[in-house]
Amino acid sequence: MHWEQQGQFCVEYEEDGTIRSLKNGTDSYAMNWVEGERLWGTVTAPLEITVERVHSWEDTELEERYRFTNQASYPVYIQKGDLGIYLTFNDNYQEAGECLTRRCHTHIWCGGSASYVMALRMGGEGRHLGLRLTEGSFIDYSVERDLEKRSNDRGDFIMHPGISCLQPGETAEVAWHLFWFDDAADFTENLKSSREFPVIESPHFTWFAGEEAVGTVTISGSAVPVFCDGNRLECRWEQQNGRNIGHFSFPITEERDYRISLDTGRGETWALFHGAESLDRLVGRRCRFLAEKQQENRGELQGAYLIYDNEEKARYYSHEFDHNACRERVAMGCLVALWLQDHGDAVLMDSLDAYAAFILREIYSEETGDVCNDLHHDMTWDRMYNYPWMAQFFIEVYRVKGDAAYLVRAYRCLKRYYEKKGADFYAIGIPGTELHRALRSEGMKAEADQVRAFLAGHADRIRENGLHYPPHEVNYEQSIVAPAVSILLQAYELTGEEAYLQEGMRHMNVLLLFNGRQPDYHLYETAIRHWDGYWFGKRRLYGDTFPHYWSTLTGVECARLAAILKKNSRAETIGETLQWESYAKRAQDSLRGGLNLFRRDGAASCAYVYPHAVNGVAAGYYDPWANDQDWALYYAYKYREFCVG
Repeated sequence: MHWEQQGQFCVEYEEDGTIRSLKNGTDSYAMNWVEGERLWGTVTAPLEITVERVHSWEDTELEERYRFTNQASYPVYIQKGDLGIYLTFNDNYQEAGECLTRRCHTHIWCGGSASYVMALRMGGEGRHLGLRLTEGSFIDYSVERDLEKRSNDRGDFIMHPGISCLQPGETAEVAWHLFWFDDAADFTENLKSSREFPVIESPHFTWFAGEEAVGTVTISGSAVPVFCDGNRLECRWEQQNGRNIGHFSFPITEERDYRISLDTGRGETWALFHGAESLDRLVGRRCRFLAEKQQENRGELQGAYLIYDNEEKARYYSHEFDHNACRERVAMGCLVALWLQDHGDAVLMDSLDAYAAFILREIYSEETGDVCNDLHHDMTWDRMYNYPWMAQFFIEVYRVKGDAAYLVRAYRCLKRYYEKKGADFYAIGIPGTELHRALRSEGMKAEADQVRAFLAGHADRIRENGLHYPPHEVNYEQSIVAPAVSILLQAYELTGEEAYLQEGMRHMNVLLLFNGRQPDYHLYETAIRHWDGYWFGKRRLYGDTFPHYWSTLTGVECARLAAILKKNSRAETIGETLQWESYAKRAQDSLRGGLNLFRRDGAASCAYVYPHAVNGVAAGYYDPWANDQDWALYYAYKYREFCVG
């Protein structure tokens, strides 16, 4: 074991060249960026292949080079996953204080020869650690998790080099540079400054059918041909600051994926775009699918919207928490009710009536305001998340029917939530502002004032906690930070107190760190989540879920903040205009990012499990179950002013 120090790097090596510790010498938190179950640089390979690790320094960057040699007398063919390099970025969830200072969000892009990793400290304080591939390629990554840590461990990352065959005695190399950077803009500048490292950018990576997708390729080197699905695109090149910038476009003609590719002297790289059906059609067809395929029409579950198995072409129900007839699946009722506010449809109205009857019969207690966990008013788990979701459903039904009884129910749900010390809990989707406005419109001033008091008190508690987020069902996650932002911004909307807005923006800075910017519609402005495929999917597999519908919570709060800042800004103040526009843009991309979970025929998937494999089990699939994903479509349609643009 030995140490090396160069510039800001402090690296502890094992004798075989694997890394036990990598720190920044200026970091007051002494964070180890490479902590995992395995050592950084551990290799898995066919028996015939040997590996040599070489470390060197280039100015302020650390180069790592891996040489793979076939020692056999015959060719060795390598399938994806057979060859892997453990890069154990320190990405797991402890208590919030530990996460914010000594853990990182690992944004991975396996894009062939232009692969990279942007590892951001979870609290946002630099410096951060970047990886830029300089030789060879990464074509995918896998994850190895400690299942005893359940949802709190994202696992060790295993990068898969793009080496398909080695002849006898042949050697192939993969190399990268590790470097420190200050923020995401500094990271991107490092990539663009690297010779023959193309950076593909676009205003969006999800576009709607009928739109013209546009993008740029920035490369410090010669201009190169650009292709879409193998067909060469016209590309207009210009030079800026010694770099070539190519502008391309292509039409989104239908709902499908579009692959942009190019080849430099170092090899091929690519970007993945998604063409989505128009939002109106997507939502309308999804609602009809819910009524026709996912609503039970007999027995004790009559009227309930249930899980739908796209493989079996059948509904599914289990009393197990995440597979039952309530909880997150209330999204289906919210979506149908939201759609009916703009569209007359007798069949869907009957469907909504049947669902509302089920809720009132089996889930919601008129006597107490309790929101139960499943049918038969089951309260095995009095789950705090259920209350705001049901309040949201009742608000949407009120808007469809104009029946104030549903508004009273929504109020009682939220009142019951706060009676149960809800101010200590960061619940997802509390509809405080819209409930307050609806109550006032019905002349229920006392109830509206109570809602405002609830939100202000909740926001005060969050201000007291600051960034020390309490653990919830996961120790620390995007859907703890997003509700903190939401409650603070809603408290500002209801009271006008500037302190709530300023604190909300501080939490927003932490929230945005969860989101990646990789040139892939699964990843672009999608928040890191890595357990939902296990709890809600048929395959029951942990692993990065890109996208997952709760990722869109970030978009919702960006939309809320953009609207606030736009209203507050002065037209002549360019800086303020750019600020709200930047949040509006991020809202748009976050909301669009969940649309690939839905299909033209109305079918859906609860999660895309992104890695090549998780603990050796093949992944890279949309889960067969339509379960809880309709929140993504609900929010996209609710905030369609931002989503469609």
